[in-house]
Amino acid sequence: MEALHTQNTGNNARNFTITREINAPKLLVYKAFTEPERMVHWWGPKGLKLNITRMEVYSGGTFLYNMVTPDGHAMWGKFVYKEVSAPDKIVFINSFCDEHGNITRHPMSNLWPLEVINTLTLTEVNNKTILTLSGGSVNATKEEEDTFFGMTDQMQQGFKGTFDQLDEFIGGIEFTTNDGVGDVKEMILTRLLDAPVALIWKLWTEQEHLAKWWAPKGFTNPVCEWIPQKGNLLSIHMKGPDGSVYPMDGEFVAIEKEKKLVFITGALDDEGKRLFEVNNIITFEGYGNKTVMTLHVAVSKIREDAKHYLAGQKAGWSQSFDKLTNLSNSLL
Repeated sequence: MEALHTQNTGNNARNFTITREINAPKLLVYKAFTEPERMVHWWGPKGLKLNITRMEVYSGGTFLYNMVTPDGHAMWGKFVYKEVSAPDKIVFINSFCDEHGNITRHPMSNLWPLEVINTLTLTEVNNKTILTLSGGSVNATKEEEDTFFGMTDQMQQGFKGTFDQLDEFIGGIEFTTNDGVGDVKEMILTRLLDAPVALIWKLWTEQEHLAKWWAPKGFTNPVCEWIPQKGNLLSIHMKGPDGSVYPMDGEFVAIEKEKKLVFITGALDDEGKRLFEVNNIITFEGYGNKTVMTLHVAVSKIREDAKHYLAGQKAGWSQSFDKLTNLSNSLL
């Protein structure tokens, strides 16, 4: 759902407003705007790569970044935060700048305002978020105001592309990187759970609980050897509805109680050889009686005969998290 309109404020400055419904709770949307490791995956026009130099999300703080075009040209910009009211509202002034944060003109328009003030508001309705972003020129000449007002259609299209990327990120993004040897398939998936972090940690670290939710819908885990301690080996055999068994082995790499769980796994063929290797990082953040759980997986060493297994990676993890959610709710 999107809408864009212009309006006159009390000082006759002309603003634009864009509204978008995001299929995620407000807290997750707020975190996507305020944490660099999240924002780097979606902010900016499609096709541009975002690099973040500084991100200080508080009144008076600065967000300094550049966006790189496919031909390698870098455009610098910054936010100066005027008001931060988590997780409901952020007010910031946006400008083009150089790498040191000194304000510069728009690289393609000398009549674009030097400063644009933006107000972002987030409202939660039925576990979804209504995102509203309003913007207007600051200390602008009449010509600069006219230029800004005349670009509302282009801004609408630009923000539509940006918020499309936000939708993809919130829903769980998949992307490919290169480690210098071969492709690495990566995915990031975030879930807000209505349960305290201590309970979610328990469901991840006690094997009798993990066996109840691990694997997609309809699967069971007849083998679940899972004792999270650094250096410990793990083994899980997932059994599908048709009786097929999918074994995997692995090792725990790092554990920070109620904060982070890092482990490496490998899907095994009939001879016990790895089809691919997965680096798994799960982080947990407690917010009162809720938990933000973020999964980052990186799949590497992928055999040619195993690539088809990765097509269901996102759906499989999503279904597992659905089962985890139902289990946590039943234990509250």
